[in-house]
Formats: sequence, structure tokens, C-alpha cells
Amino acid sequence: MTDDNCAALLVALNASERFFVYYQLKSINFQGINNTSSLKLIKLYKSIVDAFNQELKEKINYIPAAERNENLIVVFISQFLGLNHAPTKTALDRIKVIKNSTGKDVILINTCELLPMTGAVPWFDTLIGNRTEIKNGLLEYQGIKFKYAQCSSQMPNLEEMGMLIDVINTLKPGFTLSIGDNLLADICSQIVPNAVISTVFSSLSFSPSQFRVIGRNVTEIEKSNLTKQGLSTDSVIESIFTFDFKPQNNIFNRKDLGLPEDKFLIALVGGRLTNELSEKFLQLLLPLCEHDIHFVIIGNLDTYTQFCNKYSNFKDNFSNLGFQDDVLAVLEICDLYLNPPRIGGGSSAAEALSKGKPVVTLDSGDVATAVGIDFTVKCEQEMYKIILKYKTDNHFYLLQSNNAIERAAILLDSDKAFTEVLQQINLHHFYDYPWELYKTTT
Repeated sequence: MTDDNCAALLVALNASERFFVYYQLKSINFQGINNTSSLKLIKLYKSIVDAFNQELKEKINYIPAAERNENLIVVFISQFLGLNHAPTKTALDRIKVIKNSTGKDVILINTCELLPMTGAVPWFDTLIGNRTEIKNGLLEYQGIKFKYAQCSSQMPNLEEMGMLIDVINTLKPGFTLSIGDNLLADICSQIVPNAVISTVFSSLSFSPSQFRVIGRNVTEIEKSNLTKQGLSTDSVIESIFTFDFKPQNNIFNRKDLGLPEDKFLIALVGGRLTNELSEKFLQLLLPLCEHDIHFVIIGNLDTYTQFCNKYSNFKDNFSNLGFQDDVLAVLEICDLYLNPPRIGGGSSAAEALSKGKPVVTLDSGDVATAVGIDFTVKCEQEMYKIILKYKTDNHFYLLQSNNAIERAAILLDSDKAFTEVLQQINLHHFYDYPWELYKTTT
């Protein structure tokens, strides 16, 4: 998207239409099939926030810290599905920590903003967010209970947004959290402070909310970009992004899943492997099959049959298991986890580590952030070499397997990591700084 295209969008489309376009661009950027710059997307998003602010301004009034209910936290999420959905699991795990470590009340609001149909304009291969109908009321997760409210499929719309702003004004929570960038949370951050927990936890949010939580150290370039966006560099809370896995219910052997018992098994895991397992990357993997290496696909690869027909050695050396309900059980019988070039994938990589399975990944994205430098390489050619080393060097494999288990212990300690995040938010959120002043004063 060029500067001229971006400017034209701001003039020609209303706020809901711009929001539709924003999410389409953001989604295909995440899949690596579009190169719209982050700064252009930030500019587009800010125009959307400004437009809705203008419509809702009469309802937006900052609540001083002394008037807020310190015993209540509101959590916003843009899409709430099930335990196999990483952002949903992230929200539930963080709510559990809040309840167990602080005893505060929590209300989860699903704003249903992700990839909306509202404001749809003609768009090739339109992506629409999935939706699960869940009744408003009380939800329970691992023994903790919290209130839940869900918006309609017509978000964003001024009527519902206005009603939810009224709820925030009435409840006066101590602060709010948003799991990923969330339009309504950003607007409500002008009423009480909001902290954004990125769902792509290796990426830094540039939302207008007061705080942004990232799963690694912030870079100098990111600090510079924050300043350029008029955001405080002190607004970043550096943390470890942690996980709480869906329990393992099965114990498999290779025969159960039709996998070869005499080969070195490498797992490729993901719901978007159709886009992530490119033919270029496949060219790197196929020669490895000559070394008694077999690849196990766990997830969605629509191009499997196409690759079988195109490459003579693909079908015999790649097993396509599809989506698996018990990923931990499958990873347990594999030898290695390989991360294709992509942004996401952190959860399944952490699951592999917990089973003592080393990970091979490039040094950027969620997987690299999760697993740490012991398991990263700088280029795809290094991937090839290190995979062969894992295959042939038993001492190296056992050393890295132990490192994997140690790293997994850190990634599973949500109580410690997120309690520290909450403490950092608490250090700031009582300061009586309205939304705009956070940009320069915090």
C-alpha cells in the first residue's frame, strides 16, 4: 500500500470500511503475503480510532484513580473461541493468574472485532473472523469463575460501542487489559488505563493505549518508532510470554499414527501451513529426506496433494496428520520441531520444548522469542546444517533436549511472569494522567 493509496483510503472510506480494510491488510501481512508497512497500518488504525472517538466523544471522560474500583479488572478480546485458539487460551490463562494472585474480580468482554464483515468493501479473497456463540453470563476455567459478555457479529457499530463505554463508565475498573490490539479497549483507555498484551508476542503494539506488554526486550529501533508515533518509551513492559497447555490425554506410538519407526521425525505444526510452508522452503527440506529424515505435518496444509503430485520424494517422506486434538501426544513421538519462516507458532514450539524436543527456528518471530537463542539460527542454510547435526550428533541432541526442558519450565511459569506484569501496571495506573498525557509524561 503506497502513501497515495493510504491517503485515498482515509478520504474515500468511512471508519467501519477503513476498519475492514485494516484487518484484511493486517491478516495477510501476518501470513507474509503482503508488504504493507507497519507505519502505514498504524496511520490507518489511528484514523479509525480518531473517527470513532469523534462520534463517541460525549461518553468519553477520564476517571481519576481515586474514583476507580481497584478490585475490578476488565479484559477485552477481539475473538473468543476455544482452547485450541491461542488468543483465547492467553486470555483465560491471564485471567486465572489475576484471580489467583490478586483475588480481583474480572469481566471478559469479547468485542468480536476480528476480521469483521461490517464495513465490507469489494476485496479479493476476503477473510472473515470465526465466531462461537457463547451466552453472556458466568464462565469457568480451571476452577476460576468470571463474568463474560459478547458483542454481536455487527461490530464495530456505534450503538454497541456506546453501550460498552457506558458499562466502563459505570463499573469504573482499576484498569483494563486487551489481549491483542482492540479498538474498543483503545477508545476506553481514555476513561481508564489499558495495557495491550500482544497476541503476536514478539511484536510491539503501537496502539494509543497507555501500556504495551512484549515478550522480549524492546529494541532501540522500536523505541525510536514509539517516539515518532508520539508514544512514551516507558510505556513498554518487558516480560516473558508464558503458556498453559491443553492437557495431554493420550500416549501414542509411531505405529498408531502410521509414522515410520526407523526415521528421525521432524514436526511441522501450524494452522496456516498452506501459506507458511512455501515451495522455496520445501526445496530446503526435500534433500534432508535422503538422510533418513521424515517430516510430520500437524495442522492445515491444503497443498499436500499438490506437493505429492509435483515432487516424487514428497509423499513417502511427509506424513500429513492434519489437525490433532492432542498435540503434546504427537510431539512426544517426534524428534525435532522445525519452524518455517513465519511470525507466529510460539505455543506449539513451547509444547515441543516441554517434551524435551529441540526446536530449529530463524531468529525472529514468536517462536524465536519463546525458545530463546539456544534454538535459533540466522538463515535457512544454517537450518539445514543444524538439523543434520541433531540427527547425527547424539551428545549435542541430549544437551539441547535438556536445554529444552529448562526453557519450557520458564515458559510455563505464568504465575511468576504475569504477576510481575501486573505489578508493573500497578506501579503506574494510579497516576492521574489522562490518555493524552501518557504520550509525553509517563
